Amino acid sequence: HAAYCSLLVGMVDQYTELTRRRGALVVKWLAETLTPLLRHLIRASDELIPVEDGIFLIVLAKTPLDGAVRLAERLRACVEHTHFLYDGVELRLSLSLGVGAIRTSVACELLSDRLGRTLFSLLQAGGNRVEVVREEDSGAAPA
Repeated sequence: HAAYCSLLVGMVDQYTELTRRRGALVVKWLAETLTPLLRHLIRASDELIPVEDGIFLIVLAKTPLDGAVRLAERLRACVEHTHFLYDGVELRLSLSLGVGAIRTSVACELLSDRLGRTLFSLLQAGGNRVEVVREEDSGAAPA
């Protein structure tokens, strides 16, 4: 039985619009607001890594694809149904997430690259979705 590592790459759909309309301070607010919310929904053994510009990566050790997809949907739904308050104004946020799993002996960089491309195609399609990237789609060879 192969050990799996799953990756979630996510982005706040409204990031560009928020920074344009609300200014640079919203970036700090997003980090201070979303990071604890997301950390609360993942295991202590999982790694939440802020990347940049509303993009984050979650590394799920020993997690097969189906478990990663369930978590991605939970994260997406939680953010979508949370009422956020910024500077006295209620904001509605949503996430787009790319999800993939690899056997730990397969290069993680290949899947990460594919997830990044998937994330931006999700945003172009309107966001607020979870899309699965399978190992065979990532260009990675099975272990």
